[in-house]
Amino acid sequence: MVHFFRPETGFHLVTHSEAPAGAGIAGSSALAIALIGALNRLAGDRYDTHKFITIAANIETTVIKVPAGFQDYYPAFYGSTSGIHFNPDGIRREHLAIDERALEQRFVICYTGEPRLSGINNWESFKRHIDGDTELFEIFERIRDAAVRMRAALLANDWVEVAATMRAAYPVRKRLAPGITTPQMDMLVEKALANGAEAAKVCGAGGGGCIAFLCAPNRKSEVERALAAEAGAEILDWKVSREGLIVKET
Repeated sequence: MVHFFRPETGFHLVTHSEAPAGAGIAGSSALAIALIGALNRLAGDRYDTHKFITIAANIETTVIKVPAGFQDYYPAFYGSTSGIHFNPDGIRREHLAIDERALEQRFVICYTGEPRLSGINNWESFKRHIDGDTELFEIFERIRDAAVRMRAALLANDWVEVAATMRAAYPVRKRLAPGITTPQMDMLVEKALANGAEAAKVCGAGGGGCIAFLCAPNRKSEVERALAAEAGAEILDWKVSREGLIVKET
């Protein structure tokens, strides 16, 4: 990032993150957007803010040497809840006006203790798609359809449909690659479902990192206790960020 912006003055850069390393919850994307916001201001607002996401994706792809997606940058830049539409004429972000307090009250996010390696899973899927793997096409179509269903369910405040969509999507995601879940992750999912969770979603590319659990009403604390006390997982103290990137000058 510093090499790209080439500021003409000295500076002291300090970063802070509360997300565990390799959590699979887009911490690197949030860091990238934060760095771009700060360095762009230091360089005299050289780039318009609408270029930030493209800059972030291109720099990350260059650094890690595998293709980066775009979806993870939008929450960091905009905050709140979004629908990301990948259209032929470009990517469009839609703000979803939903009850975000309900998200906070119903979802438990736990860190498995196993850092994930997203580049491996993502690149393998990328290659299979290029090679014309028809099974992969079918999996992607099902994941796409689940996203469409989830958007509609959230906008309708239909938590029964949210749970049903997550349950249907879970085995489809596992078909993407053999390492989407580990034995530790499978154990955590089984433990949560037995103690009040209604559905699970592996965060990011899987193979470790975090799992998000949708909980039945008033059973969130029970799920958290089962995961932490009985299974040894780390429960993340999370909330929806109502605002995205903020650059302050002191």
